[in-house]
Formats: sequence, structure tokens, C-alpha cells
Amino acid sequence: MSLRTSTTDVLRMKNIRPTPRRVALFDALAARQIPVSAEELHGDVKSDLATIYRSLDTFAKAGLVREVRFKDSIIRYELSEG
Repeated sequence: MSLRTSTTDVLRMKNIRPTPRRVALFDALAARQIPVSAEELHGDVKSDLATIYRSLDTFAKAGLVREVRFKDSIIRYELSEG
């Protein structure tokens, strides 16, 4: 994401409605420099965990984030390259 492109614009370009919760979730994920679990993001974003999982799934299907799996079997998320 370039400095000129807002989160709202990024979501709209992928045909995702930029609700305040989705924008907050995407920004929280973008602020992290390492892959993060949905539970960790739940601590950053005021939303229920089910909504966070649904939004992350929507972001992944649009190619904005990708799932990362480590040996501990916890699914983590990070922004996709580009």
C-alpha cells in the first residue's frame, strides 16, 4: 500500500465495503511487522472474534492478506506482497 493510498481506497479497489471495523482491522494488521493471529488482532480491534475471522477471510479471498501456518498450528495473517 503506498503512502497516498488509504485503507478505504485499497478495500474499494478489491470490491470490499470499507466498514469502520474492516478499516480498523486492516490498519491493525498493516501496523504489525510479523504474522499475527486473529486472537491477537482481537485485542487491537473492538469487534467480536467471528467478525474478525470473516473479515480476514474476505481479505484473503481478495488477495490482500495471506494465511501463514507455523508448527504450533495457529493460523496467522500478514499482508500479501504488493
